[in-house]
Amino acid sequence: MQPTSLLVSRPYAEPVINEKKSFLKRVRRKWRRFSAVLKTRKVQFTKKYRLYINNQPLLMLTRKTSLSAGFFLLSMWHFALRCFYYTVILIYRFATWVSQPFANAAKTILPILQKKYQTLIQFKDTFLHSPMGRIPAVALIGAFTALILSINYFGLGLEVFIDGQSVGFATNQQQIDSVIHTVESQSAYYLNHPYNLNIDVEYKLRLMDKTNIINPAELEETLFSKVNEISDLYVLKIDGKIIGANANKSAIELVLNKLLEQYGSKNSNVKTEFIQDVQIEKMPVANIYLRSVSQLTSLLKGGTGSGSTKVYTVQDGDTASGIASKNSLKMSELKALNPDLNPDKLSIGQKINLRTASSASSSLISVKQIKQVSYTENIPYKTQTEKSDNLYKNNKKVVVSGIEGTAKVSAEVVMINGEEVSRKILDRVQISDPINEIVQIGTKKPPVKSATGKFTYPFRGLVTSNYGYRHSEFHTGVDFAGPIGSRIVAADGGKVIFAGWKGNYGNCVIISHGRGLETLYGHCSKLLVTSGQQVGKGEQIARLGSTGRSTGPHVHFEVRINGNFVSPWKYLR
Repeated sequence: MQPTSLLVSRPYAEPVINEKKSFLKRVRRKWRRFSAVLKTRKVQFTKKYRLYINNQPLLMLTRKTSLSAGFFLLSMWHFALRCFYYTVILIYRFATWVSQPFANAAKTILPILQKKYQTLIQFKDTFLHSPMGRIPAVALIGAFTALILSINYFGLGLEVFIDGQSVGFATNQQQIDSVIHTVESQSAYYLNHPYNLNIDVEYKLRLMDKTNIINPAELEETLFSKVNEISDLYVLKIDGKIIGANANKSAIELVLNKLLEQYGSKNSNVKTEFIQDVQIEKMPVANIYLRSVSQLTSLLKGGTGSGSTKVYTVQDGDTASGIASKNSLKMSELKALNPDLNPDKLSIGQKINLRTASSASSSLISVKQIKQVSYTENIPYKTQTEKSDNLYKNNKKVVVSGIEGTAKVSAEVVMINGEEVSRKILDRVQISDPINEIVQIGTKKPPVKSATGKFTYPFRGLVTSNYGYRHSEFHTGVDFAGPIGSRIVAADGGKVIFAGWKGNYGNCVIISHGRGLETLYGHCSKLLVTSGQQVGKGEQIARLGSTGRSTGPHVHFEVRINGNFVSPWKYLR
């Protein structure tokens, strides 16, 4: 076998490497010499360097980096062959040292390894000694140089195919599985049930173009497009909860603006806003949330009503004001819901429409208005009392009527869904002062309610017609004339058995004094007592008038005993 020499020469020298030295020493010496050549300042980049094997030029290079790469590659080739041989020897010796069975196995394998080693040695000699071996050597060095230059642009990777179509390259399969899992998890969240992508994923190991590496975000968007139950829509959220979705963002904004305009958002003096956090966001969402404009309008208007309507059945003991109070309604609201309702005449079993009080917290969406208003406010008057011995105890008489004052008020009003919830007074200017009311309270001892048997005059007036015959007819009482509205008092204590209209008598009062004795007071302009009321002697019961069959203002006074007319003069004192 011809010894192989590796020479690096300049045009003026060709040093020869001694092949008799050990392999490792030769490699170190060659490397030191080669490095010295590369580092010398006398070497110019424009000069040519030649690579010799067995004194035959193999390759001519003009750059230090290419020569260094070639020398390093060939040196490593020799080193690898020698290491392989040593490995075979160590395996044999180790097997012999451990046990005989291993030694037998090693004896069987060793010839095979030695044969393979000899084959590699022959290949090396052919490759390095034969002139034809220069071409593969040049190709090997060129391939290695190209690999170094292109390592930043190409590499091995997995080309990913989804449903037969290439989507790019991935460094590993776990990266794609992670994106698929993310899409399936988000789809399950949007659909509210487990979901698996119906796709065919295939991987192929190929030379990878690093500029075509898969972007996880783009792959995620591609996979979402294959989910038929989910679409990329504009979603209306209220306090983070999905209410509906539409493909057109302007449609949702139109619905919201119409809702605000319903409560006067066009008025520049009114600030209108939603209480809840209302957002419009484009995102993947289940198609079941898709709503038309009319559906969104009905859905939102259903959440801004003032309350639900129900029917109440009147029970024993119910009153109109009590029913309204129990259901947080005003009497005006109760009458508006029941136009035919008579609050003073409720019957057991009667049906009354009620509206439960609205609650902003239970509404789907609530509109808040803040506006400034100016108005005239009445200032209530105070009531002052005075004692009077001209009035019976517990009786009152208004001496001076009260008059309310007025003030101009500016206030900030907060309303929710059209109902006022707060009012803040900003300014108040008084226009007129109120006039206090003065009321007299009687201290006089009230008359005895029982009969005394002695009558007093019901009215001190002119007698215009006496008891007895008057022309061709009999007059059953005595007429006392006077101004309309004058006081008529009870002739004696007793119980009122009639108070109302009675034919020719007009408005009249009949009082029973016991033992069949009764008095009648006719032609009154106004009655001040009711049937069943107990009155005392001298207590006012009516006002003088001219109702019924009358020729002028007067009081017709009658006295009856067991239904028979008697002369009033027998009892008057």
